[in-house]
Amino acid sequence: MTDEETPVEPIVRKKDADEPEAPTPVDFADDGEEAVVAPAAAAAAPATPAPVPTGRRVVDMATHNPQLVRPPAAAPPEAILQERDERPAAAAAEPVGVRVQAGSLEDFEALLAEGGSAPSGARPEVGDRVEGTVTSVGQKWAYIDLGAGSEGVARTADFIDRNGDQELVAGLSRAFFVVSTSDGTVTLGDQLSTREAVMDTIETAAESGVPLSGRVASKNKGGFEIDLGGAMAFCPISQIELAFTEDPDQHIGRSYQFRVMEVRDGGRSIVVSRAELLREAQAQAEQQMLATLEEGMTLDGTITRLADFGAFVDIGGVEGLIHVSELGFSRVEHPSELVKQGERVRVKVLKIEQSDRGLRIGLSMKETMEDPWEAAMGVIFAGAKLTGTVNRLEAFGAFVEVAPNVEGLVHVSEMSWEKHVKRPSDIVSVGQVVSVEVLDVDLIRHRIALSLKESAGDPWNTASEAYVPGQEVSGSVENIEDFGAFINLGGGITALLPRSEMGLSGSATPHAMFTRGDSVSARVLSVEPARRRLSLTLKSAEDVADTVNEGPRTYADGGSTGLGTLGDLLKDRFK
Repeated sequence: MTDEETPVEPIVRKKDADEPEAPTPVDFADDGEEAVVAPAAAAAAPATPAPVPTGRRVVDMATHNPQLVRPPAAAPPEAILQERDERPAAAAAEPVGVRVQAGSLEDFEALLAEGGSAPSGARPEVGDRVEGTVTSVGQKWAYIDLGAGSEGVARTADFIDRNGDQELVAGLSRAFFVVSTSDGTVTLGDQLSTREAVMDTIETAAESGVPLSGRVASKNKGGFEIDLGGAMAFCPISQIELAFTEDPDQHIGRSYQFRVMEVRDGGRSIVVSRAELLREAQAQAEQQMLATLEEGMTLDGTITRLADFGAFVDIGGVEGLIHVSELGFSRVEHPSELVKQGERVRVKVLKIEQSDRGLRIGLSMKETMEDPWEAAMGVIFAGAKLTGTVNRLEAFGAFVEVAPNVEGLVHVSEMSWEKHVKRPSDIVSVGQVVSVEVLDVDLIRHRIALSLKESAGDPWNTASEAYVPGQEVSGSVENIEDFGAFINLGGGITALLPRSEMGLSGSATPHAMFTRGDSVSARVLSVEPARRRLSLTLKSAEDVADTVNEGPRTYADGGSTGLGTLGDLLKDRFK
């Protein structure tokens, strides 16, 4: 052994008889933690001095003299990488025997001045967002240089892209989240994760407001069970989305970002909210959109959901409503007949309104389309005869589509010349193609009055040719009154057989002679097409000739009160 290798004896003092054994030397590192040094072995073992002593500051608790502890010899690079992949801890747990060199306090300060100080820099905390450069990538762990002498590790399994490829490569610089600092190891991730140090991460997220990724595992009474990477949390059903949740099952198995709202009972009760994050995102998007949004604007949007009364549309972070009446020019029972969820649509902003319930935006698809009424007005006018399809029936009539997205109404009173129509279904059915005549057009209110019977032609226009006085006709009793019976002759012609023309005696009434539906044969007494009147008689042809020569008659029920002409009676009958 040479002189340079001769160990330097540590400085000692004589121990008093009643003095206790000296405690084990303790290493006070820069981070304030203690490192135990084997006392006897450290003092007795020879040490090989280096040209520039480096190591950790040590104070011998027996002598109160500073010492310098030299680190053990470095392992080969291959061994280091293999050891790192299996355990990324910063240091071994067991104490290691080392050689020490004793000296005075001045000697120790001189050594520090020559380069023995520890690196400076703030220690990263859980939840911090840090920048780092990947130095090496192993099978399980990647090592990241955080600068200022700090290093972190990250699980390679947490950085797999959609194609299954590893995202971390040596030399890559990017941002990381500090997800754990246990055992002195800085563990990094792409976002705050609960796979390691679950409760530390959750509590940090609750304090900092940093969102956590979670999967909706199942539903329970009142909400959902959320898996936060190993810890189960509860999300109330009202906090899973902003709107009312009509189908809770649609969220099962999906992964969302959640905000930790409450942690109680040492982590046994964790409450999270997705709606809180959605509200914040919506509020931010609203502010950006409202800065430029104006009534009358036309823009594109996406159908987000459907309701009975309309469709909700996302127009760039802000949701508006298209009422069912504004989806198009055709009438529909439900929005699903025209649009579907996820469909891109063109809309016009009708109104922007701030209410107690928040921002309300009214939209319209119809306003972005060409008005079919304008295109159809060239062929739709009063008196025009058209062909259309019955789209729907109401109690008061039938709606007929006479042009694309243009409907008109056939009132029940305009359905038949032959009978009094009580229900439209007695005459037409949905899908039936019919011929109609336009009675009136209201362009302002988009209304068209149609008629089925006018399209077929008014039978009274040819009544004088079809019926002449004295002609024998047959029909069925349609209705019976005290003053006479109404006889349906077919083809839209209804005639009156007055009581005075029945040959009744005394106080007998038509009810004693006829019942509804009876077949009747009679002779035409008179015909007045302009006044839509036709009267019948049961008298002989000779008597009819005499009556015709006398002129029009006024019919009575046998008393002194006059009931007017046949036309008046028919008019009263159909009021």
